[in-house]
Amino acid sequence: MVVQTLARHEQLADAYKAGRPIVFFLDYDGTLTPLVRNPGMALLDDVTRDQLRGLAELSEVFVNIISGRTLDDVRDLVGLSELSYIGSGGMEIEWQQNRIIDPAAERSNTNLIPIPTLLSGILKQYPRTWIERKHFSMTIHYRGLLPLAGVCFCSEVGVILRGIPGIQYRQVSEAIEVMPTNAWDKGAAVQMIVDKIRNLSTAEPFPIYYGDAANDKEGMGATLKLGSLAIGV
Repeated sequence: MVVQTLARHEQLADAYKAGRPIVFFLDYDGTLTPLVRNPGMALLDDVTRDQLRGLAELSEVFVNIISGRTLDDVRDLVGLSELSYIGSGGMEIEWQQNRIIDPAAERSNTNLIPIPTLLSGILKQYPRTWIERKHFSMTIHYRGLLPLAGVCFCSEVGVILRGIPGIQYRQVSEAIEVMPTNAWDKGAAVQMIVDKIRNLSTAEPFPIYYGDAANDKEGMGATLKLGSLAIGV
């Protein structure tokens, strides 16, 4: 595995030497920071922050932090204005200080409103589970449960969520991520940013995606489709 990873990074170095813009897409939780029980405890260390700053200072290198967190949350946690940020699983994009938001997410956000009420009984039955509400999505956390209880919890929550129109959900790192259907995902965000850089450069961009969970699938897939690299952390 180490040999394969080194070979992939040699491919990245070759692309940079050939004059291709390098576009980093770096997931936050579980990739840049360890997974923790409470998302508020996932803090970026100073060494990693300095490395991100150093990458962004290189010519023809673009660093994008991508996360299921809201854009404001992940941007505040990283704290580097020279980077670009993708939040809410791809539905919020801040590129060179300009922000765009998926119109479909804004329109369908009302479908998420009844979920906390519908799940209140289940949450009471399973202590240490809770809902993290975001702008256009929500995450149902169950990392505090023992494995068997977690399986039962996910099954019961799934029964409720399947009956709600206009949403999609999946398990990610001991949590359930709920998003509007037909919204931008991380793959769509990757493609949009690569297209923007393509318009600025005479050479074909070389994206590389680092992620750790099921909600990085679309981002990794989009990167691989472009003939570049995706690294599982």
